[in-house]
Amino acid sequence: MKLKTILFITIVSLSNTTYIFPQNANPDELNNNAQEKATLPQSPDTQPQSHDTPAQPKPEPAKQVKPALTPEEQEKIAEQKKEAEEKARFEKERKEAIAVWESDSKTISDIIGELIPISYESRDETEIQKDENKTIIKNRLSKINKNNEGKNINIKRAIVENVEEIKKLSQEGEKKIKRLIRDLKKDKSKSAYLVGLDYNQYYYSEPRSALRMYLAFALWGCKDCDVGTGEYKVTFKIFIPFDEYNKGIKWGGKIKKDDLYIDNYCEKNQIGGTCDLIYADLIYTTNDKSKAIKFKKKYVYEINSKIRNIKSETVIGTPAFTFYLQD
Repeated sequence: MKLKTILFITIVSLSNTTYIFPQNANPDELNNNAQEKATLPQSPDTQPQSHDTPAQPKPEPAKQVKPALTPEEQEKIAEQKKEAEEKARFEKERKEAIAVWESDSKTISDIIGELIPISYESRDETEIQKDENKTIIKNRLSKINKNNEGKNINIKRAIVENVEEIKKLSQEGEKKIKRLIRDLKKDKSKSAYLVGLDYNQYYYSEPRSALRMYLAFALWGCKDCDVGTGEYKVTFKIFIPFDEYNKGIKWGGKIKKDDLYIDNYCEKNQIGGTCDLIYADLIYTTNDKSKAIKFKKKYVYEINSKIRNIKSETVIGTPAFTFYLQD
């Protein structure tokens, strides 16, 4: 009969770790094995529970209460807020005014735009070239007047410079003018004044010749030299918004004459883009005195009128245009 060896299992518990050994194992081996097992790292699930007192949460720092503002500080804050609001309002008004000015500029430049590039005077032009250029401008202006006479024009922002009755020479004034002309012809040193002789229309002669200025100065203070016509003119200027020193319309086209000094006003003054200023005045005429007397000097008005004709000249090398308007 064969014998079977039966192993009895003895369970030994060390701390929280359980070890299983065969019953017939050597006691010394058991001790050695127990010590080795005891030194092995323990898993988180078998970590011995600590009986220390749990850490208390740190108390939140007390909130600091800002001290109340003094009356002086409150006043300063109110002033800063007011200044910021005024600055924002000013900038808004400025942008709106510039937008209107640009719109008016386009209205005018759409009419006389083709004349602007050739109306600048060049230092390098010969006299014959200047005469030829004047002829070209005159012919083109005649065509522009023919195409625009009687057409409506709307300018949203124009400033009244003056309102006055249109004058003409009286008989006494004509006599005095003729006498002045005879004296000029006798004095060769003053013959330059006779260029552009147009004494009968010296109030309206264009361009403003030296003779016109000479005669006007000579008639200064002569109350009997002119008489009213019963027609009134209102002179409007187009000024740049928030700029009391510069006037004109925005012209963004290209100037073909490279030798000219171009100001590029818009770029320098951060209006937007590069542009040059072109002088453009508007003269509204009416026979109705009650209508003319309503316009106030330095006030801004919107103009809705009809074009009678347009005149062109050059002021210090810069093109200048005058629109004559009527009801």
